[in-house]
Amino acid sequence: MPETVKPKKIVFYDFPPFLCAWLIIVPGFLLAGLHYIAPQTVTENVIGAIWVTCVIALVTTNGIDIDARGTISLILVLVIGGLAAWILSIYGVPVLSHIMRVIGGLNFKISAEAMLSVSSLLGFFYIVMLLNVWINHRWEVTPGFIQRSKWFWTKEEQIPIHGEHRITHEVGDLLEWVFCMGAGTLHVPHGSGRGKPLKLFVMGVKSLSESIQGFEALPVTTSTTP
Repeated sequence: MPETVKPKKIVFYDFPPFLCAWLIIVPGFLLAGLHYIAPQTVTENVIGAIWVTCVIALVTTNGIDIDARGTISLILVLVIGGLAAWILSIYGVPVLSHIMRVIGGLNFKISAEAMLSVSSLLGFFYIVMLLNVWINHRWEVTPGFIQRSKWFWTKEEQIPIHGEHRITHEVGDLLEWVFCMGAGTLHVPHGSGRGKPLKLFVMGVKSLSESIQGFEALPVTTSTTP
């Protein structure tokens, strides 16, 4: 008798921007641990400077969208600025030495206890975020449709993604792509034209988008059992 074979599906999760917070959570635990192991070598000034760098990286990642063009522009500005500072230093204007003196005079001392406390508090909320994503932000793609699951057993209305309404992706921020395992925005248009397009922040956005695009047009197959 004919038996309908359930089509395969692609499962993925979308995340909030808080996904990038690992940039200060993980280094906080590691640096505090290194300080406790070797306090004379890994001083609080050293771990503080590294941790502040991680905080700046997090703020820049979440606060500034740097695409490919922006990255090229930033590199050009840094190269031109560096060359200008070097040329000025040749003519007796010690720009670079002044900059290094200012940076060297900054006090980045942060106690390992404070760093551990901040990382522990943020780590708790990070685990809560991951649990919420696992429970409420699970997406399933079947041929021609995408559907969100909540609380494992509750499924929202299927969104058609066939025809001209193809799923596309965008890497709007190079830093998010670097620090969050190829993260970017997945654009999901509503195939019926009745709903608003979705913008989902997902990891591995490029490979996921390509997998979905090759999966959208697959038909539901049937097999015959004797």
